[in-house]
Amino acid sequence: MKSYYYFLLLLLVSGNLKAQTALTVGEVYDFNVGDEFHYHHSEHRSYPYNFSDAYQKAIVVLAKNYSANFDTIFYTYQNTYWNYSPYPNLVVYKIDTTHQFVTGLGNPQITGGPITYSMGYNGRVVNNKTNNYSWFEPEYGCDWTEHYSESCVEGCGYYLNVENYCNGSQMSYLHEHLEYFKKGEETWGTAVGIMPNEPMGMGSSIVYPNPATTQLHITSTIPATFVLYNLLGQVVEQASLGGGTVQVSVLGLPAGTYFYQIINPQNQTLQYGKVSIVR
Repeated sequence: MKSYYYFLLLLLVSGNLKAQTALTVGEVYDFNVGDEFHYHHSEHRSYPYNFSDAYQKAIVVLAKNYSANFDTIFYTYQNTYWNYSPYPNLVVYKIDTTHQFVTGLGNPQITGGPITYSMGYNGRVVNNKTNNYSWFEPEYGCDWTEHYSESCVEGCGYYLNVENYCNGSQMSYLHEHLEYFKKGEETWGTAVGIMPNEPMGMGSSIVYPNPATTQLHITSTIPATFVLYNLLGQVVEQASLGGGTVQVSVLGLPAGTYFYQIINPQNQTLQYGKVSIVR
């Protein structure tokens, strides 16, 4: 019986020690190909000019490579955006491919202090740092206060939240939040909905079969362009749509996963998705 209690005590101590870990850059950006992260970003300024932006973003890790001495990681991401600002009732969908390099892998992700440590996101280590800053701008008669918060999650990235107040009135903010992740078979949170608040009259398209072996069939009710991308973000097939079904040959493409967009004549993404090609 004593050994059982010792075992429980060991688990408790180990968990507490893990929670007190200061995460390194390498631990925060410990991504693998196929990992998926969904974020929400919102930003507003009313000083020195008016600006608002809000979007949801889904990231899929397409490639991961190390430098020769293994001190830098190079990532390639497939990004999908749903942007709701700055124009009311307009939703912009965009897919692109970006690259990021992460270096100083053994350095702390968050420096200075005070740093708080906790566990979350399916038992992952979380580091947070919050600071408040104050200053005075005599030319505007403004007493500024800034609330600045950094957070990072083991294997799930880094997030920033900043709020600025002038004489007690909020003048700007920047908020970033992780809403969902998928790492291998592990998931957390709620995935961002695909194409929320769909614009009226955008029509719909059907892409089939999935998986495909020789051809893709795309049925569209409106004029549009079908674009197929490989995992490097390169266009591998393209076809014009409208009022019927179009066949696109995939015989010359290697087996694997591909992404597609359906784009209207105004260059807005109406629909997107992924398909598999098998042999």
